[in-house]
Amino acid sequence: MPVYSQFLKGIHKLSLHLGGRNAPFQYILTTTSEPPQALKEDGTVRLELRAHPEQDMLFCRILEPPTLFDEEKVDNDTDSDIDVEEESESDD
Repeated sequence: MPVYSQFLKGIHKLSLHLGGRNAPFQYILTTTSEPPQALKEDGTVRLELRAHPEQDMLFCRILEPPTLFDEEKVDNDTDSDIDVEEESESDD
């Protein structure tokens, strides 16, 4: 039995205990395997996505890879960005 299947069964049991469809949480799990039959039968699976065509994707399009920094604005001179105070030793 796949690991995700155990997770889904456990989280499903928890959601039923906390109010079923009114449980105070949601979860998203992506896998290429089928969900357990019990979850398929009770309507827990709400959205099936596919890699093709684009209208079957989560955001209905291929997403661009994220960029962490605007490369034109990155300053490689770290001394100007960081204020470093040196500890001075006092001679008594």
